[in-house]
Amino acid sequence: MRVASIPSDPVHPCEGKLAAGTYHSECTCPTGAILHSCDPLPSYARWMLAYVLGGDMPGQGPGERLVVDPNRSSVLYVAAPSGNGLWRSTDSGVTWSKVTSFPNPGNFVQDPTDPNGYLTDNQGVYWVTFDKRTGTPGNTTQTIYTGVADLGTSIYRSTNGGATWSRIWDWTRYPNRSFRYTLDVTAAPWLKFPTTPLCGGGRPGAEVNPKLGWMTETLEIDPFNSNRFMYGTGATLFGSTNLTTWDVSTTSQIAIRVMAQGIEETAVQDLISPPAGAPLISALRDITGFRHNNVDVVPAAQMQPVRGSSVSLDYAELSPSYIVRAANGDTANCEKSLAISTDGGTTWAAVSSQPSGLTGGGSVAVSATGGGKIVWSPAGVGLFFTTGGGKTWTTSTGIPAGARVASDRVNPGKFYGFKSGTFYVSTDGGKTFAARATGLPLGGPVRFKAVPGREGDIWLAGGAEWDNTYGLWHSTDSGTSFTKLANIEEADNIGFGKAATGQTYLALYAAAQVAGVRGIFRSINAGQTWVRINDDQHQSGRAGETAITGDPRIFGRVYIGTNGRGIVYGDGQ
Repeated sequence: MRVASIPSDPVHPCEGKLAAGTYHSECTCPTGAILHSCDPLPSYARWMLAYVLGGDMPGQGPGERLVVDPNRSSVLYVAAPSGNGLWRSTDSGVTWSKVTSFPNPGNFVQDPTDPNGYLTDNQGVYWVTFDKRTGTPGNTTQTIYTGVADLGTSIYRSTNGGATWSRIWDWTRYPNRSFRYTLDVTAAPWLKFPTTPLCGGGRPGAEVNPKLGWMTETLEIDPFNSNRFMYGTGATLFGSTNLTTWDVSTTSQIAIRVMAQGIEETAVQDLISPPAGAPLISALRDITGFRHNNVDVVPAAQMQPVRGSSVSLDYAELSPSYIVRAANGDTANCEKSLAISTDGGTTWAAVSSQPSGLTGGGSVAVSATGGGKIVWSPAGVGLFFTTGGGKTWTTSTGIPAGARVASDRVNPGKFYGFKSGTFYVSTDGGKTFAARATGLPLGGPVRFKAVPGREGDIWLAGGAEWDNTYGLWHSTDSGTSFTKLANIEEADNIGFGKAATGQTYLALYAAAQVAGVRGIFRSINAGQTWVRINDDQHQSGRAGETAITGDPRIFGRVYIGTNGRGIVYGDGQ
């Protein structure tokens, strides 16, 4: 089961309650349950519900589905998904009955055409909350609020303990809006998005620019200042300092602004540090990515065109101002999924054509000399190459669809690929590939890169815990053979940076496990020995797994991508 809600019980704080369930598409039987533990008992009593309560379904974030009356803890409510309405228990959750007076079970479905059924569920009633001041200890709280998945009528109130309900506020129905706020995104100008509809006409539609936030899952009012509140979104933290303006008049406008200073729970997909130009360019999910002219200053704008999620970057090693970027373009509106920059990432232009049927950006590689010679492995289709900067594409042969690609950093005609334990090489610009080394990692994510300045020198990291090939591999013959490093137990990614003084081989940076310790490691002698460069107080979720690179201009500097903590960089000698 997946936990859907964990409410607090202000009357009996030592008692634990939670609501749990599984995906509605996984089972047709009633799978929701309420679990209750009375301290000091180490186990939970379980009471089954009459409906599904998916703890990891769409609509999980707006608020608590299971709540306890703060004045009378034997009274509980469940805001049920799937159009099952509002439910109440008056005996601490042992028995439940539907609140038949509640008028709206919800009607919002995220994607009724989802073939997997995950997004086809009516998200139902989202949350319940109480105004504790309208009750006394031992008696039912009288004023109760509920939120409903309905674009027209979203919030209801009861002033008689749940006997009757009425909608509140003067909501109009989406996409119409009654603006009760002003919005200032000066601190995060990248939140503005294109307003010109593309060929499909589906963007931006009725959306305002910028948005008020999405994936909003928490809002808190300052307990010491009723004017100040903040809420978290999938983009940033918003808030206001004049909230009580609404107490004077519900038609007045509060001033909402970005409250964060560069903070965003970015999921980093790729990082490059070219030898010239900006020290860092990032590919990020949701907010595209940035050209970081100064890694200590938040960039003013996202890269565009091709918005949304960028997933792969590469630059021409011998002409580093030429950069390619693969992204998950809005194909429904004819947006391309590949963009090219010829000025080091300052400006971008989408390719004029792309392979039909692709479902995502996949991975991309550009020739060591640039000049429009690109090999692309977009998601959902095969591999393709172009010699004209994306004006036309030709199918590559000899390599399976979905392979990850990279370019040799010296030979402009040489490209590499990897898929399911086999390494592939092309010596004709991506036109044909030939299988070379086998016996490489079969499962798990695998990343590989070619070493600048050394033709045919390749490092490959990745694998799965069940696979004894999980680790770090090295080839010096263009992938014909690989040697697994015995001093690396596990490795997820590899990057290169400026060589140490007195060394001729670039510094290696790896997200790896050495001698039983997980961390970020550096080698200055081509992998013979490794030194951990982070510590237990400086770790992040999946740090380096999707992106890690050294800086070719500063020895000791490494850039690390995380899944949710943004980009981290470190300096050390």
